[in-house]
Amino acid sequence: MRFVAVTAALLGAALPLAAQADTGLYGSINLHGVSTDDVDAVIYAPDGTIFGSISESKVALQAAPAPANSDIIEGSWDLKPTLGVSGSIGYDFGMVRAEAELAYARSRVRTFNVTQLTGFGGSTTTDFGDGSGDACLYLGLTACSFTGNAVTMENTHLRQLSGMANVWVDIPLEAPIEPYLGGGIGIMGLEVDGEGKSVFAWQVGAGLAYKLSDTIAITADFRHRESDAIEIDFGGGEGVNFDKVKSNTYGVGLRVNF
Repeated sequence: MRFVAVTAALLGAALPLAAQADTGLYGSINLHGVSTDDVDAVIYAPDGTIFGSISESKVALQAAPAPANSDIIEGSWDLKPTLGVSGSIGYDFGMVRAEAELAYARSRVRTFNVTQLTGFGGSTTTDFGDGSGDACLYLGLTACSFTGNAVTMENTHLRQLSGMANVWVDIPLEAPIEPYLGGGIGIMGLEVDGEGKSVFAWQVGAGLAYKLSDTIAITADFRHRESDAIEIDFGGGEGVNFDKVKSNTYGVGLRVNF
């Protein structure tokens, strides 16, 4: 990846200063502002579910068995920015740091923006007023507010719990401020209302550390994190597919060398 090439170039440029750096174990704790992009999703209804108003002709058709996954809600989750926390423990080799990081964020779903309903027999509609009642019922919303194509989600959250193996490159300067950049790979657990799955994830980032002493530093950084797409099968022709979850975090933290 591109950031790997940049990291290698910085390593070569800063090697003369690396020998002056301290080494050893360290730990950090961070508070982040988390902004998650809209997440595209396809929600599969169970066999026999019908979206849209039920006319007399449709009532007659209900006696026939519905094929699996015949009814689908397509749209995207609109997520509210939130706060997240993370902690890490690692080893400082002098200019390169390797660490294990655990991060958590809980974003409220403001709305599910419906783009299409695919109903009984494969017919589709964008007339969401026609199918709003059934769509809200299947989404598990007892108090449903449907404005245009947006379903208001009450008490629905997307939870992100990630475990990452990171490598950071510190850029030594003759100053108390030390820039760093790098990234990592790992596993992210994604969960909405009790249903979830773990998938591969990666992140890149950069930041600044301000050294209060030889062992304590305050940090500020930016990170971009992405997960793989996720598929959850509930059985019986029911399930949900999420596209990649992409988040940007802006954090401040405290790093302590032991």
